[in-house]
Amino acid sequence: MASYIVETRGSVISGQTRDAALRCLFDLIVAAAAGHEDRGPLAVRRAVGLMGQGEVPVWFSGVASSPLGAAWANSAAASAQDLDDGHRLARGHPGAVVIPTVIPIGQAQKASWEQMLTAIVIGYEVGITIAAARRSYGNTGTWGAYAAVAAAGALCGTSAAVLEHALAIAGETAPNQLFASAPPPRDPSPEGSDVKEGIPWSVVTGLTALRLAGECLKLCVSDRGHAVIRYGQASKRPVNIMAS
Repeated sequence: MASYIVETRGSVISGQTRDAALRCLFDLIVAAAAGHEDRGPLAVRRAVGLMGQGEVPVWFSGVASSPLGAAWANSAAASAQDLDDGHRLARGHPGAVVIPTVIPIGQAQKASWEQMLTAIVIGYEVGITIAAARRSYGNTGTWGAYAAVAAAGALCGTSAAVLEHALAIAGETAPNQLFASAPPPRDPSPEGSDVKEGIPWSVVTGLTALRLAGECLKLCVSDRGHAVIRYGQASKRPVNIMAS
């Protein structure tokens, strides 16, 4: 997976692939517009300051936040009404993870639209591949963090070594709501759409995993127990997800 991300991020997508990425982008923005005034996204916007300050727009709100805060809030809006795209093999919703990740990180990195479209494709491919390979059902939150790592790592120029660790961390820290998302009838009733799949928080865990992996690989312990700095392992263009 890490090799795929590194090898593909420099590509310029075209033809049907580019058209599909644009359709996913437009579809997701409309879903976010429909859901941004729901109680869940409103609550996230009130709490978004926890993720730091920045100048990255939170969609349809007139509010700005850090890349991490904007990604969290935009994902909450996009998934609120369950209008976001779905993939049958993945049995989940890749768009509400990938696109709210790509736009804020792309803005912070000053990426071009072509670079962001490529990152969208990478995020979809990684997330859906992992989800479809599962032998049992896992809601979007269980695999969405992988997609967030892939998409953000593509934009940040993250090395394969860091991506490998980030994907592993994402898998271990991703939200798991298998029991909370059980279908009705059950008591109490199933939670709202922006909560049931753990989608917004999988964006947070994915971006945090990418940052954590980069920091961990900078600092390692030698055989003598002395801390040493390893250069060349982190992102070529690191982004501070807590500030724009």
